Amino acid sequence: MKQLSLCICRMALMIAILPCASQAQQSLADSLSAALGAAAPASDNRAALTRYVGSHIDDGTASTSIGTVFQGTLVHGKLIPFQGYNFDYYDTISYLDDRAFVHDKVHRTVLAAYQDMAVVFPERRFTIMECSKQAGGKIWPHRTHQNGMSIDFMVPMSQGSAAFYGLDTLGFQHYLLEYNPDGSISGQPDVKIDFDIVAVHLLALQKRAAAQGLKISKILFQKELLDDLFASAHGVALRASKLYFPTGLEPLINQLHDNHYHVDFAPR
Repeated sequence: MKQLSLCICRMALMIAILPCASQAQQSLADSLSAALGAAAPASDNRAALTRYVGSHIDDGTASTSIGTVFQGTLVHGKLIPFQGYNFDYYDTISYLDDRAFVHDKVHRTVLAAYQDMAVVFPERRFTIMECSKQAGGKIWPHRTHQNGMSIDFMVPMSQGSAAFYGLDTLGFQHYLLEYNPDGSISGQPDVKIDFDIVAVHLLALQKRAAAQGLKISKILFQKELLDDLFASAHGVALRASKLYFPTGLEPLINQLHDNHYHVDFAPR
C-alpha cells in the first residue's frame, strides 16, 4: 500500500510538471488505468504481441536518426525484442504503443551487451524500459527519446545475495517507484539496487557501442546513487571509463531517475 501511495504521488508530480500534449497525456492515463485495472488474458496478450512483431519485421534497411534526442525523428527504426535469452521488455501496453524502437546500431549494441552479461551473470534476467516511437518524435512523458538513440534500463535488484524480481512486472508503475539514497525500497531495506551489475552493464554497452561506431553521450542516474555505483566492485573501472553522468540535473529529472538509468548514444 505504501508503494502504491508513492506511485500515485509521483504520477501526480509528473502530470503536473512535465511538459506534454493533452492527447498524449490522456493516452498514457488510459493505458495506466488499463494496467491498474483488469488485465487482458495472457493468451490475448501473446496473440497481440505475435501480430505486432510480425508486422514490424526488420527489412535490413539502415536506420537514420535526425535531429537530437530532445527534438528529432527516426527513420527505419528497429523494434527491440519483447523477450530475449536473458532480458524482457517491461510492459506489454508500452510495447504495443510503439515505444520500443531504436536506431539499428543501438539495437545491435543492446543485444550484444546482453550477450556479454549472460557470460558474467548467467542466471540473471534484465529488463529494458522505454525507447523511442517507430518514427521518433515526442513520446510523453519523456523529454528526450525522440530519435532512436535513447533507451531506459530497469535497475537490477538483489535481496541479499539473490536476484530479486518482485518489482519487474509493474509495467508503467515501475517508473513511479521511489528508491532510498542507498538504493533500497521503503519497507524492504534488504532489497536494493545491485550497483555492480549496473556498472558491468554500462561498461558492456560502452564496449559494444564502440564496435558500432557509437559512443555513450550521457547517462542519467540519480546523483544520490552515484557514490554507491562507483563504490561497487566494477565502480573503479566505470569511473575510469570517463562515461558522463550529469550531476546538475534539475530536481525533478534527478528524482525520476532512481528506478532506471537512461542512456543516450551518439555517433563517435
